[in-house]
Amino acid sequence: MRSQGFRSTAGVLPAMVMFMAVNVVVGCRGEQRRQTNSTRAKVEQAECPHDAIVIKVIDSTGNLVKTVDTIPLSGPVTKIPEFHDCQRFIQHVNRYDSVYAIFAAFRLESLPARLKGARDSAESDGKAYRTVPVATIYSYGGEYDPLGIKPGFNCLFLYRKGAQWGAKMIPWGGADDPDCASKRFNPYTAGTFLEARASVRPGFADADYPAAARWDWDSVHHNQYIGIKCGQAWCEVGSSGFTPSGPYLGQAVSFEPGPCGLAPSPMQSTRITKIKGWYDAQELAVSTGAGAIPRPSAVHGFLIPHPALELLNKRWRVNDVKCFYGRWVHVADAVLSGDYKWNLTAGVNKIYFCYGTGGPSDCNVPLSQPPLPPNSKPLSQCDPDPNKPEMRWWALIVSATGRRAFSCVKRTDHSTELEDYRLKHPGEIVEIPGAARWRFLLDDEGTWMSCPTGCCTKQ
Repeated sequence: MRSQGFRSTAGVLPAMVMFMAVNVVVGCRGEQRRQTNSTRAKVEQAECPHDAIVIKVIDSTGNLVKTVDTIPLSGPVTKIPEFHDCQRFIQHVNRYDSVYAIFAAFRLESLPARLKGARDSAESDGKAYRTVPVATIYSYGGEYDPLGIKPGFNCLFLYRKGAQWGAKMIPWGGADDPDCASKRFNPYTAGTFLEARASVRPGFADADYPAAARWDWDSVHHNQYIGIKCGQAWCEVGSSGFTPSGPYLGQAVSFEPGPCGLAPSPMQSTRITKIKGWYDAQELAVSTGAGAIPRPSAVHGFLIPHPALELLNKRWRVNDVKCFYGRWVHVADAVLSGDYKWNLTAGVNKIYFCYGTGGPSDCNVPLSQPPLPPNSKPLSQCDPDPNKPEMRWWALIVSATGRRAFSCVKRTDHSTELEDYRLKHPGEIVEIPGAARWRFLLDDEGTWMSCPTGCCTKQ
């Protein structure tokens, strides 16, 4: 959801400080890029993650051909960005490449059982492999050779060969969305073999690894690679000989008591910095003007969510926002290597959310404050809550220097689709990870993070 569009830099921050931030869900809009496929249709490039659509396919005359709004392998979690990631990859020349989205397969926590039950459908080098599709990748026009990604859709498979993990990227191409679980894919006769390594942190259980996929950054070879849950482990997938990023080693972060008194365990408080799927780390972007592609900056950032956000999603599986009503709830720490925008400065910044009318009786938002540059909304024009139009969401950013500033927050509610899935699958529940991510915009950076039964985007 994290968007995101910039090089991940986990473990590659300067000695003094690092960044942790919060990512939020985004709506789709944007320029059109020509896509290589048999119909020669154009695909409208979107901001991502998204809360409305995934991809709009438009023909050469500008007519809408189709809307791809569900990734078959991701199913009910397609539109929930906490599970996925989207970035504009960075190039060696210090500029951005195309946009690449990765959608995690639904139920990654069941991967070991699926690997054990997978049928051997073919052989490679005389030895059979069991393979399981774990992610769908979409490239908005670019090719990325280190990972074998081609324009359009691609499928990522994991397999086991004895005690070793392996991976393969299978290009699909075109604007039609494949079902990466379809039997028509033969991962033994096409695609690019990749190296896969499983990282197991002592003392952590299966539930401590979020069922998510992330882009990460190899600072030695200057290449992107993939991080993804693989059962009770975090798997990292890249080109042969890639060098994974290190864990978060920045300034110590601390969090105020959780909303409604929710108290995470010591392990839950520790995992948000020890296991990469919870936090985000990137080289942040600098806007070059409305409608223009941003450029990389010299500021590195980590976004680390409050550990109680995960408990909030487990406790309330229906649309319940009472823990945020009329109170400022600490939701994340953002640690930067330098001064940035939105009142974020070098060091540890605190981010809070509040839900209410904005008046003195609840959030007490200073509506006269000018919008935070660049591109923030006026505080009097924040989007209404999707279920109570008279209510709004706001963010309070307390900089590392102690300066306070406010901004709008847009909440996207996923309770309806999650409840629909529960009704169709009695006894099964989908829990949204309490994660936080940078958000990719066409002409700027953004953030999203988990909030009650949905995602919240700073505007």
